[in-house]
Amino acid sequence: MHIYFDDIYVFTQDKDVQVHVDALDRVLQRCQEQQLYVKLSKCQFCVEEIPCLGDFVGRPGVRMDPDTVRVIGDWPIPRTKKQMESFLGTTVYASRFCADFAQFAGPLHESTKGLHPKETLQLSEHQLECFHELKRRLSTPPELQLPDFDKPFGIRMDTSNFAIGGVLFQNEGGLEHPIAYTGRKIKPAELNYPVREQELLAIMHVLRVWRVYLLIYRGDKPQEHRD
Repeated sequence: MHIYFDDIYVFTQDKDVQVHVDALDRVLQRCQEQQLYVKLSKCQFCVEEIPCLGDFVGRPGVRMDPDTVRVIGDWPIPRTKKQMESFLGTTVYASRFCADFAQFAGPLHESTKGLHPKETLQLSEHQLECFHELKRRLSTPPELQLPDFDKPFGIRMDTSNFAIGGVLFQNEGGLEHPIAYTGRKIKPAELNYPVREQELLAIMHVLRVWRVYLLIYRGDKPQEHRD
């Protein structure tokens, strides 16, 4: 069971429905003891997938909300700073579904520097390509696999002239299944770092972001993959 503010998520791994019903019964009994009320119209029982914090979580994994996918896919080319900031503000919440997000979002952030909110953008050819590629990737996002803490994790890291990033994944059936993506823009001072130090930045970043996964893992050390 997980509790997030006023939301309660009850889940079981056993395929026996009765196991799930028993777990749900214990939770409802505790709510009754504490005089906590749940609204029936907001409850979902015995489902394979539920909406959770803007995503959909189920047995297969985690997927983006289809409404968010559709909104991003239909987004027109931003013409002002305010429109670009609105686009970036929407996509950043879906960044964990997008490989190399920071690499494509960075040039779009640069396009708004020094402009007033309603001032017209002058997008370069490269910035337009970044906009369309970001839209394309988030219009067809992958389904992220749920982590199995009894299996080894793989970490793939990458650095560029503009950003660092990585993907956390697990191998199954000879295929890499992504669990999450991460990344950030390289700071101005970090642009002067040698390549090896920029690679170290990427390592430090992914270990900081995914330390919980790696600390809970019950097997050998995680596998490292570098591009």
